[in-house]
Amino acid sequence: MPALTLNHLKIRTRFLLLLVLFLTGFLLYGGWSFRTLDSLKVNGPL
Repeated sequence: MPALTLNHLKIRTRFLLLLVLFLTGFLLYGGWSFRTLDSLKVNGPL
């Protein structure tokens, strides 16, 4: 079984995959940051 490669995908498909991965990571980081700031605010849970 050949290794997973992106060589057979079109440039547009590669770009969309990269965009989806970037946006997913950005949203996860934003959620984590919001949760951290919410817990560390004045009169927060900590």
